[in-house]
Amino acid sequence: MFALQQTNVKRQVSINRLSTDILSMIFYFVHENVEDDDPENELPIPLLLFRSALTLSHVCRQFRSVALALPKLWSTISNLQNPNSIKHSILRSRDSSFHVTLKLTVNTLLLPHGEKPSGKPGKKDAACIKKIREQSSRWQSFDLALHIPHDAEDDLDHILPGFVGSFKNLKLDTLEKLTVKIDGWFSGSPGNNAKVNKMFSSWHLPSLQHCILIDFVPSTPISKSISVLDITITDGSYTEDSLLVDDLMRFINHHPNLLELYLSIWDDAFDVQEPGTVKLNTSLLRKVRIRAVVGDAAESILCILRAFSLVALKDVTLEFDLLHLFELQRTTGHQEMHVETLQEQLSECVEELAMHTSLKSFTLRIGRKALPDAFSKCKILDFVFKRLGHLQHLSISAPDFPPPLIDTNCDIALRSL
Repeated sequence: MFALQQTNVKRQVSINRLSTDILSMIFYFVHENVEDDDPENELPIPLLLFRSALTLSHVCRQFRSVALALPKLWSTISNLQNPNSIKHSILRSRDSSFHVTLKLTVNTLLLPHGEKPSGKPGKKDAACIKKIREQSSRWQSFDLALHIPHDAEDDLDHILPGFVGSFKNLKLDTLEKLTVKIDGWFSGSPGNNAKVNKMFSSWHLPSLQHCILIDFVPSTPISKSISVLDITITDGSYTEDSLLVDDLMRFINHHPNLLELYLSIWDDAFDVQEPGTVKLNTSLLRKVRIRAVVGDAAESILCILRAFSLVALKDVTLEFDLLHLFELQRTTGHQEMHVETLQEQLSECVEELAMHTSLKSFTLRIGRKALPDAFSKCKILDFVFKRLGHLQHLSISAPDFPPPLIDTNCDIALRSL
């Protein structure tokens, strides 16, 4: 908006002379980039979007007329709004699809008679959820989050039944994207998984294409129509029983139409004491990205890659953050040992990928978090060129690593580097 105002001043253009079509384009641009317009604003995105539409409609009569005629400006609804503003958005959105965000915390859950949380939303949230649920046949995206602080995880068993009951039997005919985040999930009892599974199994999701799961991995499929699956594990350090790689692979195998898989492992969340035995059999899967913080070793990443041995992968990205590696030991001797271990594990990962003759594109990113000269003797990039010579596209970002020495006799099929 500031840039637009400056342009008007310099060119002496009256914004009142802009056509409705031009104003509409500007309004959509402002609305879609509301987060970038004020990066220091700490308000949740759904509230920013609603306030953006509200602000545009209160500038002048012309702006109001244009803003109220653009249903997409009012298509984001959330329990973070008050019930009246939700009603206003529903009215102004007309037949436009909705982007829904429901974020619940322990503090917003009802505490009857000073007892344990029931999981049933409080009065305000119940009213919001009721209005939003009535429009479930128009949802295009749904972001569902339950935040449970670690000092309140003992209440999880009491919260989940009511929480699950609030969202059962949703008819989501037009839903294309689903995001689910349940903090504290891994510290709950095994029975909690069954309760949440029942919630998902009660949903009607015929159009779901993209699913994002954060700190939550159910044991049953979300929807067999999913083509893009994104799983992030950040809460592993609080788990009583680490998530097994085999458990993750079993869940992924429930989605036969999967084309793309994104895994982000930001903690020591996996138990890899024994090699994984479950192999993926998703025959359509072609693109995989694995992002991880590397601790003592990259064993979990290697274990995951071995599970892809039966899949004809075409595009693989590996991203490693090395910060944790050098927080473990800061003496030079220990660092050299960890660097040697890392190189060995990365070499094994590349060796595993070399078995995929179908692989056409490989991207390797290794975060710049090392101490000076820590990787000066690391030859992993040489190994990439040596073992993955059949690639057509190769992208490497590893600023702390020495450049590879490429043998001129190597048969390299690269088209882009």
